[in-house]
Amino acid sequence: MTNGEWAEQRETNRAMWDERVPIHAASDFYDQDAFRAGRDEIRDFEAAEVGDVTGKRLLHLQCHMGLTAVAGCVVIHS
Repeated sequence: MTNGEWAEQRETNRAMWDERVPIHAASDFYDQDAFRAGRDEIRDFEAAEVGDVTGKRLLHLQCHMGLTAVAGCVVIHS
């Protein structure tokens, strides 16, 4: 693929997610109010699998709205 084709693919993907995120954000499933109030989004088995990340840099590749990525930052820095 050319750089232009990659850019077009990336913009198409971004547009798709820009359409979907408001639907997910409005859903009770994600309960963003509880998250903002401090509910831990990281499950025990996830923390156990990742282990101690003190002093490490992390990259979260699969998070469509950012809740688990932000939750990971909160857990790591709290």
